[in-house]
Amino acid sequence: RTLAPGSVDAIVTDPPYGTEDLGGGYGRRQLHSTDGRHGRRIAGDKDLSALTDASLEWLPPLRVDAWVVAFCAPRRRPQVDAALGVWLSHFGEVVWDKGAPGLGYSIRYAHETAVVYRRGDPEIQEVVQSVVRIPVNRMDTALRHPHEKPVELMRLLVRFACPPGGLVLDPFCGSGTTGVACVLEGRAFLGIEREEAYVATARRRI
Repeated sequence: RTLAPGSVDAIVTDPPYGTEDLGGGYGRRQLHSTDGRHGRRIAGDKDLSALTDASLEWLPPLRVDAWVVAFCAPRRRPQVDAALGVWLSHFGEVVWDKGAPGLGYSIRYAHETAVVYRRGDPEIQEVVQSVVRIPVNRMDTALRHPHEKPVELMRLLVRFACPPGGLVLDPFCGSGTTGVACVLEGRAFLGIEREEAYVATARRRI
């Protein structure tokens, strides 16, 4: 709320998916879950209220012409579109092909989707392919944030959404991957995270 109007050039974020009741948490196999359904939880993942509430805070500091890129779960896509579509226009999506299926009992998703929205008529900074194939990192899974995305993927999204030297806001910055991408791509970064342990990790990485 302290940000000046128009001071944020783009939002690139990976919010809680609101799938806690659907999937049973994250990293179930890697954490040796006894029943395959009880893994780690993250704050705000019970439903999409965290995303809905945060989106109300985004509007004043965001430029009139700006991109918003937000990851979401396939089974929550309609609700995410409904929440963000109140004040943003849906533009497209970038699919991260992880190269390996996740857990599941019906459809085992091997991808995650970054939905691209726009406010006004922003310029496209760099063309990005609709499908990005980057193998998921399964090393040291228990030590990382369960939502952590590859730095290479976030660099692509940062270059697409934000002009060089601009400011990227990530209201759900977790362990700071978006911030690392911004440093490497010459963008300024502002991250917000409610879990102190992940704040410390993000600061160290950035």
